[in-house]
Amino acid sequence: MTYGEQQETVSAVLLQLLETPTGHPEGEDVETVLACRHQVHLALLDRLTDLGVQRHLERPRNATRRVNAARHPLHVIHDLVRTMPTCEVDDRPPSALLVGPSVDSAAAPVDLWRAVGRHLMLGNADLSRTPDQSWRAGPGWWYLIGDLANTVEALLVLDQALAHAGHVPGRSPASYLDARLAAGDVARVAGWRGTDPRADLAFVPTWGEHRSGGEPSIHLVRHPQDFAVAQRTLAGFMRPRQRYDLVPDHDERPGLIAARTIAAGQVRLAEAFASWAEHSGADQLAERFRGRIPKYVELHRSTLRMVELHKARAPLVVMQQSELVQQLRSHPALCLSLSSLDELDSATAEVAVHTGRSLRREGMARKTILIRDTDRIGLPGARPITCSRDRFTVACRELATEPDSKRASSAPGRDQRSMLTMSLAQRDTRRSVGPTSRW
Repeated sequence: MTYGEQQETVSAVLLQLLETPTGHPEGEDVETVLACRHQVHLALLDRLTDLGVQRHLERPRNATRRVNAARHPLHVIHDLVRTMPTCEVDDRPPSALLVGPSVDSAAAPVDLWRAVGRHLMLGNADLSRTPDQSWRAGPGWWYLIGDLANTVEALLVLDQALAHAGHVPGRSPASYLDARLAAGDVARVAGWRGTDPRADLAFVPTWGEHRSGGEPSIHLVRHPQDFAVAQRTLAGFMRPRQRYDLVPDHDERPGLIAARTIAAGQVRLAEAFASWAEHSGADQLAERFRGRIPKYVELHRSTLRMVELHKARAPLVVMQQSELVQQLRSHPALCLSLSSLDELDSATAEVAVHTGRSLRREGMARKTILIRDTDRIGLPGARPITCSRDRFTVACRELATEPDSKRASSAPGRDQRSMLTMSLAQRDTRRSVGPTSRW
């Protein structure tokens, strides 16, 4: 299952809990429900950490200033989860606590709470272990925040029902109202900005994965569908990272070896992918694949007069690119579906964009890739890249501006998440939080 399918299941279960009049636990189930609720909170905190909340929390801020949902959405969600009432729960591990019947056969509230915690944790695993980590920035990041905000608002409504039954410590009606308004603000802003649903396709690879000592893995190509996944894995290795600022001679830093390996390998892959597209009747995709060949050729030529301040071997990049090229011999001619070709085209475009951005940053910003100066008197030297019209910089810019094709057609739907949003919006606030003197 993908992240989108996991989140759809979470929304469906939350809807069932919200709309079931007799959905309150009784007897011995209360302790299990509270333990599942605790695991749900832990899963939400794990997802906040994966989205980068720690970077925001470490920044100094005025304690009396109201956190802005548009500028600091993770702050808002973190405060809401952290301030939810806590209570004594048993210490059973998730593997023993969250096991239960499937969502289709779950009827008791305790089984529904188990399903919420189980699928939230599985969704976290899909996001953190998927080969395509491009959801971590831009509209894809906001897309996940929107799902998270709606989930938190639904849990706030359920918390009020549990507090009314005396199972968790209660809060004032105005406190519940303020919390729901804060979560709704984040969800509304995320709905405006979260326009890229690529996170819905995140999944945990169950085949072709090679790991060593818990380090990042390369993806082995055993089936035609593995080429797109392997390309996204390669793009992930070339994704620009801030940590290289602190360790400029890091072994995984993209350098000239990675640039030359990718340039030569992607030319061969582009020719093969273009022939596959022609066999499937997708001439437009074949042109897109072949259109990248001159860009990689120019990148390879521009590196011939470049040197490195610290040689970066980038073994993961080299191994993943080599795996892709070597497996072309096992798949000389394929007739793929249009959806598979679209996925392959999007993954190949992502490799080009990340390669261009990373190498351009290494040359222009970090000054680790230098120009060999053969005009000087005496021994040859090297000088940094200072001109944006340099041949290497222009080649990187051409790759970085590669238009990425949208691939929302194969993403799972948002039916359950949309229904949850509508249910929360239509839920009578006075009924859910009780009357106050000001309303």
